[in-house]
Amino acid sequence: PFVSVFSDSSSLFLANGEGSSNIRVLSINEGESGEIWVGTQERGILVISPDNQNKLFHFKYSREVSQIIRDRFGNIWIVANGKLQKYDPSEKRLTAIKAQIPFISAIVEDKRADKILLATHEGWFTLNSADYSVNFFHNNLKDQLDLITRITIDHKNRLWIGSWEDGLHVSDTSWTEFSKMRLLPEHSDPANKKYDLVHDIFHDQNGLVWIATGYGGVVKLTPKQEFYFVANTLLGDRGLPDNNIHAITVDSQNT
Repeated sequence: PFVSVFSDSSSLFLANGEGSSNIRVLSINEGESGEIWVGTQERGILVISPDNQNKLFHFKYSREVSQIIRDRFGNIWIVANGKLQKYDPSEKRLTAIKAQIPFISAIVEDKRADKILLATHEGWFTLNSADYSVNFFHNNLKDQLDLITRITIDHKNRLWIGSWEDGLHVSDTSWTEFSKMRLLPEHSDPANKKYDLVHDIFHDQNGLVWIATGYGGVVKLTPKQEFYFVANTLLGDRGLPDNNIHAITVDSQNT
């Protein structure tokens, strides 16, 4: 299956529908009507029913769809091959954003500023979601993280940044100071780098932070910064196809 559902009662991931093992999922999110948007490596975007995984729409193109987010107005913002697109559900139209922006690696909606925050290969930028104007965003992380994979903003207005090989970093509320958050289990080998590969970050309504890692499975972080690791090991199978997890989300049914 290309989508699995986490069971709180068993702490296992359960297969949801048949899916296809040939589809590499890179991003996943929920649309305004409950439909699930799935961004893939080479199969474009699949929009599926949350009930039976029947395909509702398929945007066919061979570009890598690295991130999908939904803004507070219900619009879907898509990063495909480093370019930004916007889907307006009221018009059922997919539009390419033609602003001059370097290759985009991650995006997040900054609701307080009414902008889309963009992490690119040439620094950070903000995009006005109304007129698509672009401005440079100054911060002290430009030279510290080589490749940013995900950015999120929590309810305290802290910026969470996932990176490839540089792990997870969290800011203060003013976004001026950043610190690295260690994701290694206690007594782990410091040379273990699989938790430094952060693919996705999700904040659920219960205050838990779900972190999808490369080869470390899923890490659940509680508000008290307690860690719970959900990964297949030699001692037990947690239901994941493998421990290289690219995307994670919680839908309106808290699934």
